[in-house]
Amino acid sequence: MENTPTPHPDGLIGPHGVLLHPGAPKAATTAIQSCLAAIRQQLWDDGLVYPGTELNHIAASRAALGMPNIPHEAAKDARKWANLQRTVQRHEGRAIVSSELLAVCSDEKAATVVAALGGERVHVVLTLRSLASVLPSAWQESVKAGNREPFGRFVEEVLAKGGTAGRDVGGRFWTVHQQARFVRRWADVVGPEKVTVLPLDPTRPDAVFTAFESLIGLRPGTLDPRLATHANRSLTWAEAEAVRSFNTLVEMPGEFENVGEMLAPQVVSILVESRHPPADEPKATLSAAEVGRLAALAVPMVDDIRSAGVRVIGDLDTLLPVVDHSAIVPDEPTNAPFEVTAHLLRSQREFVRRSHAAASERRTADRQARRQRRGTAAEGA
Repeated sequence: MENTPTPHPDGLIGPHGVLLHPGAPKAATTAIQSCLAAIRQQLWDDGLVYPGTELNHIAASRAALGMPNIPHEAAKDARKWANLQRTVQRHEGRAIVSSELLAVCSDEKAATVVAALGGERVHVVLTLRSLASVLPSAWQESVKAGNREPFGRFVEEVLAKGGTAGRDVGGRFWTVHQQARFVRRWADVVGPEKVTVLPLDPTRPDAVFTAFESLIGLRPGTLDPRLATHANRSLTWAEAEAVRSFNTLVEMPGEFENVGEMLAPQVVSILVESRHPPADEPKATLSAAEVGRLAALAVPMVDDIRSAGVRVIGDLDTLLPVVDHSAIVPDEPTNAPFEVTAHLLRSQREFVRRSHAAASERRTADRQARRQRRGTAAEGA
């Protein structure tokens, strides 16, 4: 059912509800998390806990899903998951947990997470975005993760899978972004009456914040988009091609064998933070024919969501890709501009500087801790 929520002091989740937000990825998730993190203390004062101190709960959910990690990080993630569970379980008021990593969990893992967070207390909110907007963003994310396929080939592989999940490039996209399956999974776990779908409307970008306020009982205007200080802008096509060119170099012998280590994931994040591309620098864009094929896949998905019995705040039709035959598709970059590459190298240098500074801080903290232990031992003697 599509509607506009009625304000309630405790929100639609009730006075003791837990709002679980598994994404989807690339659907205003970072902006929402950034707002919540910025007003953590205010939320607490209003009786609502947003556990932890980080932007989101990805590290904790990584442990919940049993996803592999390096040993010392895995132990740290496990502690975060244990702390998150304990915080939510002990808090008598409302709570909110947000991690787009949960968008890829299995039905069994989804049930495990819900049980750990309070079972009957849990309500689920799913933010969804038109696949025509998601697909270029998904290619960028895959490039950041090491993908070497150009945009056109990536799009063709996704479309060729026709919505079917799998382990290949196209299948991995649908594992995350088959929207009807995503909605049905959580509806099966908590019941459709406890699932809210928020379709993002590009003509009303603030509506998703208003909807979140209604869900968790916040005063209108509390989730101000201007509080979303964490940048999550899309890469331009040239930027993505520059990163992809580094990915391609990883397979080359000799002097380029360590390029993968040189271009750490954090480097691209620093690039996004530090570079301000000109307004006319194009982004990867689908052709009208590609949008049409995607729309044909989206229609049955939206119909399935509409029949799932979940609450919908907004208009599900905004999820349907719209074909614009007059749209001009920019040419694929043949060479990444030198300026972009320079920013990448500058970002790499900044990443190294930050890593050294963090290591120095850890060494200082360790020395101080050792001195304190020695002083305590001397007093005891």
